[in-house]
Amino acid sequence: MFSFFFYSKNPLLDAELVIPCGHTFCGFCVSVLKSQNSGQQIKCEKCRNPVQAFCKNQLANNFLSMVDGQCNWCKGTFPLHSAKDHLEICQEIEKNCQQCRIAVKRKDSDAHKATCLMADVVCGCGIVFKRADEESHKETTCCLTEVPCPLHYGKNVKRWVQSLSCLIFEQTTHTRKKSNIFI
Repeated sequence: MFSFFFYSKNPLLDAELVIPCGHTFCGFCVSVLKSQNSGQQIKCEKCRNPVQAFCKNQLANNFLSMVDGQCNWCKGTFPLHSAKDHLEICQEIEKNCQQCRIAVKRKDSDAHKATCLMADVVCGCGIVFKRADEESHKETTCCLTEVPCPLHYGKNVKRWVQSLSCLIFEQTTHTRKKSNIFI
């Protein structure tokens, strides 16, 4: 329907006009053109003439406001001129998690953040690590984890690590003594 004057491979969203040749592309295609040619002269994809600027194509955007579109993900309908706005809020669209790069629906992103194995976690001991390393941290370095007494007194004690030495309690005096024993 639009092929006689629109030259976009994608649905026409946020139509932009090329100056001076007058060809129209969707806003997505324009952003791709700009990012691929950053710092270089951009050429119109249709006629290969140098582009001086891009501006909103008011005629195309006004026409798009009279036509309804349907979202491929949530099946909601909206005027096509507002399709870009809908894409920003549609809860069914998948986005890649910035930590693990797994595709997650927008509506599930909060639940994913709470369980993402690549998310940073701060332990009560103050150390920051990836959630996937939580068990390893507790088993090897967390000073809040209880471990068998290194002096074999049959009790569990919290692992205390300070400056490459640990503080241990001597059973006889119950006073702190610095030692180079590693737990």
